[in-house]
Amino acid sequence: MKHKKNIAIFCWRDCFNPRAGGAEYVTLRHAQAWIKKGHSVTWYAAALEGQENHFRAEGITFHRFGTEKLFFLTAGWLYLRYGWGKHDVIIDQVHGLPNFSSIWAPATKRILLIHEVAGKIWSYMFPWPLSALGEFLEAMFLRLFYKDDVAWVDAHCTKADLVTVGLDARKIHVIPCAIEASTVKKITKERKLTLVFLARLVPMKGVEFALQTFNSLLQLQPDAQLWIMGSGDAVYLEKLRRLIHLLQIKKAVQFVGKVSESEKNKRLGQSHFLLHTSVKEGFGLTVLEANRQSTPAAIFNVGSLNELVFDQKNGIIAPFHNHKALAKKIHTAFKNKNFYYRLSRQAYLFQKNYNWDTFVASSTALVEEI
Repeated sequence: MKHKKNIAIFCWRDCFNPRAGGAEYVTLRHAQAWIKKGHSVTWYAAALEGQENHFRAEGITFHRFGTEKLFFLTAGWLYLRYGWGKHDVIIDQVHGLPNFSSIWAPATKRILLIHEVAGKIWSYMFPWPLSALGEFLEAMFLRLFYKDDVAWVDAHCTKADLVTVGLDARKIHVIPCAIEASTVKKITKERKLTLVFLARLVPMKGVEFALQTFNSLLQLQPDAQLWIMGSGDAVYLEKLRRLIHLLQIKKAVQFVGKVSESEKNKRLGQSHFLLHTSVKEGFGLTVLEANRQSTPAAIFNVGSLNELVFDQKNGIIAPFHNHKALAKKIHTAFKNKNFYYRLSRQAYLFQKNYNWDTFVASSTALVEEI
C-alpha cells in the first residue's frame, strides 16, 4: 500500500447533522473506504446546538465550530487550531461558497470537492440582489482561488461548469456516486397512478414544479396520487400547502415527511414514477434509489439528471419547467402497460452500473496521488 495519508474534510455539515443530505452521505461513504485502506480521516464542520464538538465515530475524528452559513469563514480557523501540520490531504467541499483553502493550505495538498456549481440555484434560494451577488461571487471565487487546483466532481455537467468559470479541465476528476448493493424484494405497484417526490423540501429542489406537474397530470388522470417524502422548514411547508390549496389538489397529495430507509424503499417500489423536478442537481442519488425498486424517474432536462435518465429508455424527460409536457409523457407511459414495463425493467438494470466499489477505488487513488 502507498504511504498512509492523514485526510481532512472541510464541509459545512457532517454526516451526523440532522440536515445532512446526499452530499454528506457520499462523503462518508468515500471516507469509510479510505479508512479501510489504512488512511486516517478528520471531518471539520459547523457546530450543532446541544451536541458535542469533538468526538470520534465511524472511525473518523470530528471537530465542529461556528455556524453553517459562516463555515466558509471559520474553516481556516479550524485548520489552524486542530489540523496545522497534521494533514496530507485537504478536501475542500463546496456548498455555494468555497472554504478558501487556497489561503491557508498548501496547493500540493488540496482537492476541491464540488457536487454542483450552484449558478441559477442562488435565485431560488435567496431574494435579489443577494442571489445575483451570490452567483457572481461563487464564479469569481472559484476562478480566483481554485484555478489551478485538483477538483473532484460527481458529473460531467459540473466539470463543464467549472471549465466555464476558468478551472483546468485536465485537473478535474469525474467520480460518480452510487447506492448500496442490496437484495431487493419485489414490491407491488399501487393500483392507481402514483408519483413520489423525494428530497429536502427547499425551493431549489423544485417541489413547486412537482405540484404544478401533478396538477396537470390530474387533468389527464383524475385518480392519480402524489406522495411527498422529505422534510423542510415550517415557513416553506406552509407555502407549499397554500399552493396545494390554490391548485385544489389537496385530496390527491400526501406529505409523508422524513421516513425510515425501509419505508422509503417501500414507497419507491409502490410508486410508478419518481418525480424529480430540481432546478439543478449535482448528481441525483434518488434516481438510482428509485431505479433499484424498478421505478423509473420523470425529470426535467437538467444536469446531471440527464446523465442518469434517458428519455423513453429508462425514464422520461421533458424540457425544464414544462410541467404539461412532463405530465403528458407520464400519463402516456402509464397507459401503455408494455412500454411502462420496459421502462421499469431498464431502470432496474441501469442502476446496477453504479456500485460503490468502483467509485471509492477512484477516490482512493486520487487522495493517494496527492
